Amino acid sequence: MRERARYVTVRTFDNVEAFDRWWDNRKHRWKINKRQRSPDKVDEYWRCSYAEEGRYFVCGCCIRIRKPTGAGGPIEAARSINVPHRHAVTGDMFLSMDPFPMETAIVVRVNIDG
Repeated sequence: MRERARYVTVRTFDNVEAFDRWWDNRKHRWKINKRQRSPDKVDEYWRCSYAEEGRYFVCGCCIRIRKPTGAGGPIEAARSINVPHRHAVTGDMFLSMDPFPMETAIVVRVNIDG
């Protein structure tokens, strides 16, 4: 019997536009597996899709994208931690990154009229 995937959140997006910009560069490497609806969210499960010698395959590695059905909730992208890729991973398949540190700035207004 196959083990169920356990997911860990790797990216969170505050709005749909930010998520779409990020997902547009990665979507072609994944194939939708199933979509589950509940009153407060929609979970999409995707499987890794890759090509080898002109043939396309779907490997066991999976991700979950959790979208809220109401306005204002964050969109979460999570990867499976116990189901690895079954092929050589090239490029940025799904990269987990630490956030950049917060930077602050001081705004100085200069009046040159005197």
